[in-house]
Amino acid sequence: MGVPPSILALFLLFHLLFDHSSGKCPESFDCGTHGQIRYPLSISTYPRCGLYSVTNCADPVPKLKLEAKEVLYDLDIINVSENSIRVNDPNLGNLIRTNGCDVFAFYLGWTFRNRSYISFTISPGLTLFKCTTISPELDKKQDEYFRGNDSYRDCSGYTVYYKYPYHSNVSSNASVGLNCSVIELPVVPELGNRNASDLFSVLSSEFSIRFHVSMECQHCRHKGGRCSYDGRCRNEKEGIGTNGFFLRVL
Repeated sequence: MGVPPSILALFLLFHLLFDHSSGKCPESFDCGTHGQIRYPLSISTYPRCGLYSVTNCADPVPKLKLEAKEVLYDLDIINVSENSIRVNDPNLGNLIRTNGCDVFAFYLGWTFRNRSYISFTISPGLTLFKCTTISPELDKKQDEYFRGNDSYRDCSGYTVYYKYPYHSNVSSNASVGLNCSVIELPVVPELGNRNASDLFSVLSSEFSIRFHVSMECQHCRHKGGRCSYDGRCRNEKEGIGTNGFFLRVL
């Protein structure tokens, strides 16, 4: 005699609830029509199973939440094989559309901070040098140093130097002595009909994030543990942690 469908359904439901409550993490998570997502991402119903959480998988545009900040990114594309995703930052997009000088205070490194257990590659990106304007003498030195590069001078108190798609023969260390700070912003992958000398036309709020999980963190997961935000390996059954190791920044 076969098992009644109602009993089988209850058994499956109990099994799922048990796995969820016991802290057992699936290998992948279903994000609706957007496909599967894997560690270091998880869905909001399994927040402890990943370093970063994806919400609203049933919506046309899911949201990605990084760190503990209330900063949400529109999740456009998931590439499981390359451990990467493509996102859109609405706040950055608004600054670009309005030619807002605050865009030069937007630093990806503050949000995508490399840690002992994970690092990030953001692409495509553009390195910019934000140089304080103090005196005509220093301004002249800055112009000479960045000769051959484009510049943006419509913001009070500083000049931004850049070269799309990348700088040549420009040292980040040397520029510091010229009262310059180095920032990086996402850009369009190809110029097309855009003019590279028009900085805001090449900046983009859409970019790809590739996750690089440390070998120690991967080993921890293979043993049934999980990497926590403090870089320690937590045993799901015993709650025991071991120190993580620093990862070389890519």
